Amino acid sequence: MIVIFNAGSSSFKWKLFDSKLNELESSEEETIFPRLEKMNVDFVGHRYVHGGSLRKSQKVDRNTIFELESVINLAPLHNKKALEVLRKSLRSNPQIPNYVVFDSEFFLNLPDFAKIYAIPYKFFEEGIYKYGFHGISHEYAFLEGCRELDLNPKKSKIITIHLGAGCSMTAILNGTAVDTSMGFTPNEGLVMATRSGDIDTGLINILHQNYHLSIVQIDDLINNKSGWKGLTGTEDFLKVLTNLTNGEKEEKQRSLLTLEIMAYKIKKYIGSYAAVLGGVDAIIFTGVIGYSKEAKTLRQMSLSNLNFLGHFKVLEIEPNEELAIARKIINYY
Repeated sequence: MIVIFNAGSSSFKWKLFDSKLNELESSEEETIFPRLEKMNVDFVGHRYVHGGSLRKSQKVDRNTIFELESVINLAPLHNKKALEVLRKSLRSNPQIPNYVVFDSEFFLNLPDFAKIYAIPYKFFEEGIYKYGFHGISHEYAFLEGCRELDLNPKKSKIITIHLGAGCSMTAILNGTAVDTSMGFTPNEGLVMATRSGDIDTGLINILHQNYHLSIVQIDDLINNKSGWKGLTGTEDFLKVLTNLTNGEKEEKQRSLLTLEIMAYKIKKYIGSYAAVLGGVDAIIFTGVIGYSKEAKTLRQMSLSNLNFLGHFKVLEIEPNEELAIARKIINYY
């Protein structure tokens, strides 16, 4: 049997698979840990967002833990929680091999011109560049989407859109990710639940000088108090959608504005990625929001007035990062 843990920015879940990757059980509760002592488990897998220099799937040892401890601040909404889950798993049964699969692995081969920031080159040499995230989800949606649409993954131009508490997009050319919206941290790119996405970096100085916010406070503002939470007052996207029709006048206006901002950002990235890819065969939505029926309005707004791109297919793929992680570890294992 195989246990896969997925600690997200606003969620926790685990799934139990048999050796043929049939799903046996899943839960969002941490009741699995005491059971690990008695279960006949082949290995445990963990989704890990930002491992810094660690990018490839690997078995966990002391050095791995040390490295992961040193990069908690690179993805504070995810890494601290993921490391806690990893430690609980190791304590529950030290005999079971634990593996980590990184969200950034799918983006290992981004071209230099797409991943290097135009700041002094020494920072790139010291590891500051676009890493990309949600790679497990993007790769899974890409492969499943190509299968459903009968497209050859090695001869395709695909844009994948992951929408959840965290949101990101990826341009995939012939099976390889060539650009992605998240950067050195998961804050770059689209508007998210509590994260701002792209902003003018000059705002950081303004927030410090004019509003007397410390660097720590600014970081908290951008990561935890922005996004659609900052625009509407709630990080519950379903509530944002409900307020479109059932909210008070100001709630309706804020919710509509939020969807317009989100859709506009998505559309801008679609246009830029279509240029990068030289066309688009398919646009694939995934993530708990991207796949949901409730988000149909957002998808329609994001795809409006794109006739100039020619014919392309649109698909929603149900996310299953846990299955994708299990597949990767079995190949490694």
